[in-house]
Amino acid sequence: MSVLAAIMDVEAPAPSERPGAWPNPWKGSDMTQGTCAVSGCEREVSARGWCSTHYWRWQHHGGVSLPDQPSLEERFWAKVDRRGPDDCWEWRAYRRPNGYGQFDTLKVLGTNLAHRAAYLLLVGPIPAGLTLDHLCRNRGCVNPSHLEPVTAGENVLRGIGPTAANARRTHCIHGHPFSGGNLYMHPSGQRMCRTCRAGWDRKYKRNAKVAALERAAVIWQQEED
Repeated sequence: MSVLAAIMDVEAPAPSERPGAWPNPWKGSDMTQGTCAVSGCEREVSARGWCSTHYWRWQHHGGVSLPDQPSLEERFWAKVDRRGPDDCWEWRAYRRPNGYGQFDTLKVLGTNLAHRAAYLLLVGPIPAGLTLDHLCRNRGCVNPSHLEPVTAGENVLRGIGPTAANARRTHCIHGHPFSGGNLYMHPSGQRMCRTCRAGWDRKYKRNAKVAALERAAVIWQQEED
């Protein structure tokens, strides 16, 4: 037999029999055989009589059961700075670029907006066809006492956008009042000033007359040539 064949024919010692190896106290015991000791778990034992999942939980949480999870309401209010009943309750978690708070309650409450979720949790359902208006004008506030269900149109008119600003105007840009006989309602619903409208009509007719005279002069000149 050659030297190489003789070396390959020698069986390597078991890990526990190798010089300097640590003995395995669980080898051959019930702690590494069968199924997990946790009731209802059918997975194969990994260590200490538990499967790998329950063993990992024991290492990281001190027990084989999962720690108690906070409820939806507990998680929600932990992100709110709740102050007095008349104060703004600021949303301390993620806010959308438009300033409204966001909380993942779409599957449970049907909305991702924090102020709507707060209203649903403390007051109840929002009436159909209505939206919530911030009476405090603070979009990051989730205090239900600062929220009022209104129509979308009313919500827009209460805001600070161009539509709301124009609706609050009482005079046109030239100082004429939007009232009485000076008020003209366009078929589109827009308010218009009759005084300014009459001035525009006069200017239009004057410009049209000048343009007609200029065209006539050009035609007359061409005929003369």
